[in-house]
Amino acid sequence: MAKGYWVAHVKNIHDMELFGKYWEATAPLADRGDYKVLVAGEVARTLEGEDMKFSAVLEFETFEKALSYYDSSDYQAAFATMGPDVKQVVERNIVVVKGVDE
Repeated sequence: MAKGYWVAHVKNIHDMELFGKYWEATAPLADRGDYKVLVAGEVARTLEGEDMKFSAVLEFETFEKALSYYDSSDYQAAFATMGPDVKQVVERNIVVVKGVDE
């Protein structure tokens, strides 16, 4: 069964305090095993496309979990820490990718 991945690219953070609260709110979700953070950090260099400041790759046990996780109540509770308009806090792209079948 293929794993699933979230690939997130952050272009700009407008409210570092609220984004930090979001990051703190998601930490317990990773700690309990909802997903594994494979990489998270500042972008060292953009090879193609728009410059991004931060990037993260999250690994989920299955592709289906990666697809449905955004709408889960636990993730939405963490997401809500950024307030009613996430675009006022952070400009980002998050995509779901299906891993190679093992």
